[in-house]
Amino acid sequence: MKNCTFVKGLNLEHCLIDGDITFNNCFFQEKCSFYKTIFNGFLNLENSFFNKRLELKYGVFKNKVNFKNTTFKNKVNIPYADFKSINNYLNININFRKNDRETARIIKDSFEQQNNIIEANKFYAIEMKKEKMNYLKI
Repeated sequence: MKNCTFVKGLNLEHCLIDGDITFNNCFFQEKCSFYKTIFNGFLNLENSFFNKRLELKYGVFKNKVNFKNTTFKNKVNIPYADFKSINNYLNININFRKNDRETARIIKDSFEQQNNIIEANKFYAIEMKKEKMNYLKI
């Protein structure tokens, strides 16, 4: 990643953030957590790389979150986040071996709401593959 900022880790718990936050071109080396944090403004994570887990558990995002061109090498905990707006997941790179079906479903749903059927179908295929894997485990 050229012109990137290295961030060891980020841990926000029980915070209220009123303004916009931008983490463009960041390389997050350690786990990041936005646990029970409320974002009233825009959260921009464009072109960033998360080497470890991103925990959005019980976070409330009242404005858009931009995940465009963001890479998640490990788990991203989207299913427990409360998104009030349609997010930008264009060109997102997620390791789905370490993520669940619900994460694929949420991203697919966001693309469907934007009428981006081609991208929605990609995540639908991942969602169904994960469902089949869960079914075969039973």
